[in-house]
Amino acid sequence: MTHDEAELRREELALADPSQTWLLRERDGEWQVVKVDLPGVKRPKLTPTTEAAPNPQADDPRPAGQRNIPPYGPIFG
Repeated sequence: MTHDEAELRREELALADPSQTWLLRERDGEWQVVKVDLPGVKRPKLTPTTEAAPNPQADDPRPAGQRNIPPYGPIFG
């Protein structure tokens, strides 16, 4: 079985039995799909995520004299 065929088979098995973990492995040039039994490990139930609103960028709180000191500000000459 090629890598692409094994990946398709792994996806089919994962959809058919999502409680199991399916992995790919290569042995003697052939790809295999293997079921991994991990005792005591259960997949967490997927929940929708909530995207946080972006935080606005605050102005630089330093005084102007400190903001304009090189190398962070202009050089007056």
